[in-house]
Parts: sequence; structure tokens; C-alpha cells
Amino acid sequence: MPGRQTSCSAEHQENSHILAGYCAISGKRIHRGDIVYRPTGRPPPGNRAAMITMEAVARAS
Repeated sequence: MPGRQTSCSAEHQENSHILAGYCAISGKRIHRGDIVYRPTGRPPPGNRAAMITMEAVARAS
């Protein structure tokens, strides 16, 4: 909705519920147990399934 404000953040979490995926920045494969950052918030953001590896975040810093 235009003009609707929501609160969200990307929090560090262990990827224990997802079997596999790909980093939204590097495109590298993500495996169960990898440390990832994912968008969180209420209501859940539209990109809540996106993941970024800790390695990609460190390189961007």
C-alpha cells in the first residue's frame, strides 16, 4: 500500500529451517546451517524469503 509504513530489519540468524537457497547479493548457494541475514518485521516484508550470506555482508562493509 502506498504511504503505509512498516517496520523491518535484517537480522542475523542461523538458516535452520530452509533446506537450501541462494544469496541475494553474491548468488552463492546457501546450505542448511549457514549463517544468513533475512528480512524480518511485522507485518512480514514482501522479500522475507530473501537471504544474504554473512560473507557477502562482510565484503560490503
